[in-house]
Amino acid sequence: MKRILLLIALGFSSFFGAYAQNTKPVKVATNVKSEKHLSSSILLWMRSDKPRQAGMDR
Repeated sequence: MKRILLLIALGFSSFFGAYAQNTKPVKVATNVKSEKHLSSSILLWMRSDKPRQAGMDR
């Protein structure tokens, strides 16, 4: 029981302690090549009065 309470207390202190630090992000150099991709999502509503395939064909 004491072990569980200790783990909970450590979890809370580390969670709140992370917000107390006022640090700036650090750039990290790696040897891994990466490509930047642009992606987007489009929400599409289909009409309920026409068949689905008719909407997809259009």
